[in-house]
Amino acid sequence: MRAAALLLSIGIAVLAGSCQGGVQPAGPSAGVSGPSAGVSGPSAGVSGPSAGVSGPSAGVSDPSAGVSDPSLAATMTRATPASSPPDETSPTASTTELPTLVPGSSDAAPWPSPSPAALKPAPGREFFHGDLSKAEVFITIDDCRNWKNIDLDLEAAHAAGIQVTLFPAGRFVDAYRQAAAAALQKAISYSDEIDNHTYVHESPLGQDVLQIKGDLDTQLLAVRSALNDPAYREWFVRPPYGLGFDDSAFVTAAWRDDLAVAGWSIDSSGYEQGSTVAFVLHNVFETGHFRNGAIILLHDDDTDTAALPLIIDGIYARGLSIGGDLKNILASA
Repeated sequence: MRAAALLLSIGIAVLAGSCQGGVQPAGPSAGVSGPSAGVSGPSAGVSGPSAGVSGPSAGVSDPSAGVSDPSLAATMTRATPASSPPDETSPTASTTELPTLVPGSSDAAPWPSPSPAALKPAPGREFFHGDLSKAEVFITIDDCRNWKNIDLDLEAAHAAGIQVTLFPAGRFVDAYRQAAAAALQKAISYSDEIDNHTYVHESPLGQDVLQIKGDLDTQLLAVRSALNDPAYREWFVRPPYGLGFDDSAFVTAAWRDDLAVAGWSIDSSGYEQGSTVAFVLHNVFETGHFRNGAIILLHDDDTDTAALPLIIDGIYARGLSIGGDLKNILASA
């Protein structure tokens, strides 16, 4: 009798221990700390490479973003050029998705451009100023080898509600393809204009018409490729170093490509060694050339980029406006 009771007690104890152990699963299929847990595993969707937040495709903290740089505003309003020369070998590219500008959606609305029907190509015709009867001037920027500064120029112009015209040399577009594509696409989204500054950026003097035309055509292909727009139209060509005005071969090549030839009436000379913002402002406003229809020539050097917001303010302070894209002068040409 006592033996039966003892056996019964042992059985009950064993059964109770088994039941307590079954409520704490610790095997690989537990669903908490195992590889398929779904919390800290590679497919978690939070900190993994496909998270879309801090991963390489995030588009937010990418060190090459270059467009939403928090120092942008400070850079645009600085009064002196950078202490070191621009790094033209590795410009920062923008991987941020470019906005589509909708008229009326921004405080910096685009300058109203004439309808395409109102624009008349002026093949081979040279322009050194716009309409002298209109109190407006035009801002153009040459070379585009320093895409970080071009991006700053575009942002400064957009913040002011005006448009500028870029004259990139094609080889600088191809050399820095990602940064160039980002900046040029941004220019189009801001209603800015892109025109031709040749591909090789060398003097065209001594070349024949076919050589020059081939160079202009190659630049256009580089721009269209960067824009991913095989139909993009350029309106002007500007010869490098100003060498080509009144040159029959250059003007004929421009005529064959349906391009007018863009000169300028004001050269900021910010590219000169040792130039300062004060030097640039003097050249723009104090040399007797600032008047109705002026075409202002800037480059993508640090000094001109630093001066651009002050140039814009100075234009308005002197009672003139900014006429937008250079092609607008063709409406009254």
